[in-house]
Amino acid sequence: MARLILFLGMLFSIGLQAQTMTFNCDYNAYSSEEGLADVEPPFSIQFLMDLDAQKAYIVGNQGSTEVSIIPGTQGVSFVEVTDSGNVMTTSIVLDAKNDKDVGRTVHSRHVVVSGLGELMPSQYYGVCDTLL
Repeated sequence: MARLILFLGMLFSIGLQAQTMTFNCDYNAYSSEEGLADVEPPFSIQFLMDLDAQKAYIVGNQGSTEVSIIPGTQGVSFVEVTDSGNVMTTSIVLDAKNDKDVGRTVHSRHVVVSGLGELMPSQYYGVCDTLL
């Protein structure tokens, strides 16, 4: 609980110096309509939060994009809506009864393939390290 209070306090604080928080996330399992599979090599993304501006960015192999921050009672979620209207969400556990659950994450993609109209849902499961 203390980690979550620290996170929320930093998220909504105003300071003289820019404060950032970084989540480095590695995903080693993947699920789709075909089932659960290992990801080799692991899929990685990074979230960079500017706590003073209350903005966040996803940084991946395609560059960086601003995302919405959704603070929760025991974690945080980020939501990205692409130019084509596809929705990507990432949730990260920041506070848990069991410390081994802190940092667990799920990254979900809800994609309608342009030009085909086919649905391609997927989820990745992994762990995030947090840097202040």
